[in-house]
Amino acid sequence: MTIESTVVCIIGKPCSGKSTVSKKLLELGWNVINVGEKLRSSNNLDIQRDLRNGNYIDPNTIMSIIGHDLQNKMVILDGYPRDLKQLEYLKRAVSRNTIFIEFLCSDTVCLQRAAKRCRSDDSMIQQRLEKHALESKFLQYMDTIKVDVDAKTDNDVYEAVRLIIETIYIYE
Repeated sequence: MTIESTVVCIIGKPCSGKSTVSKKLLELGWNVINVGEKLRSSNNLDIQRDLRNGNYIDPNTIMSIIGHDLQNKMVILDGYPRDLKQLEYLKRAVSRNTIFIEFLCSDTVCLQRAAKRCRSDDSMIQQRLEKHALESKFLQYMDTIKVDVDAKTDNDVYEAVRLIIETIYIYE
């Protein structure tokens, strides 16, 4: 299946604020797909086991869950792709423009953010950060729009991302 749409991927470390910003974008009416939320709410026992163990989910499984949501002209993916395998799958599935907004965030800030929320997979935050460091090395070779999260409020990060997305949409 090849989908013709512009996809904006908000990527970054676990607990870097991707979902916080995405929720605000959703409130504005943008088509936001929170991939992690969709996976966490899945009844698939294999997905639940992989999430508990800190494993990334196979791209075929993810696309089977979110593929129909990618039919809109502009789609924002929260937290996807996370590794090179998922990136390659996404590039095959989406035939048009894909933009990557990368949240730059220190491990210290991610750990602080995880301590403030109560999500089932946050007990594995240190392992998830280590896995992200290994699996996201492909990002250094990609053209991403970088947003420094550390020294900014959630609202400042949201405004920066909103401006980026609105600029993309205007020129779409």
